[in-house]
Amino acid sequence: MTCLGTGSNWEWANGSEISISRHKQDHSEPQHAESTTGIALSPVFDILRGKLIGRVLTSFRLVIRDAYDLMVSYREEPQLFQKLINDALERTDMLPALVEHIHNTKKKIIVGRPLIDADDSKLAHDPWGRFADIVGKMRMLENHEQTIQDAEITSPWAR
Repeated sequence: MTCLGTGSNWEWANGSEISISRHKQDHSEPQHAESTTGIALSPVFDILRGKLIGRVLTSFRLVIRDAYDLMVSYREEPQLFQKLINDALERTDMLPALVEHIHNTKKKIIVGRPLIDADDSKLAHDPWGRFADIVGKMRMLENHEQTIQDAEITSPWAR
C-alpha cells in the first residue's frame, strides 16, 4: 500500500488496493512517481512521520495499520526508524506518554480496519505493544529530558 499525505481515498492499481491522497508538496526537490499512474510519491520517512506525529501524537489515534507500518520500518530500516523517533522527540513531548499508555493498557490496541493476511503475522499480532517495547528500550528516551519514569505528562490516552 502506498499512502500519500492525509485524507486518503482507496483506489486500485495493478490489482492491489492503494491509499491515495493529495496534499501541498514542496516541488523544490525531485519528485518520484508511481510508474503506472504517474502519481507523485512521498518519501517513506515523510509518510511515517505523518502517521506517528500527525495521527498518533497530535490527533491521538492509535490505528493498528500505522503501528504495523512503523514496526516494519524498524525491521527493514532501523536507522530510518531511529531518525523518526528522534524527530518525534524533538517535535513533541508526547512520545514517552504514548509508550507509557500502551504499556499500562496491558492488552492489544486494535483501532481501524484489522490486519488481514499480513506478511508478518507475529508482528501483526500486537504492533503497538511491540512499538512501545522497542521505543521504551531505546537509549534516546533514557537520554531525553523526559523519560517514561520521570515524565510529568498528562496522557490524552489515560482512562
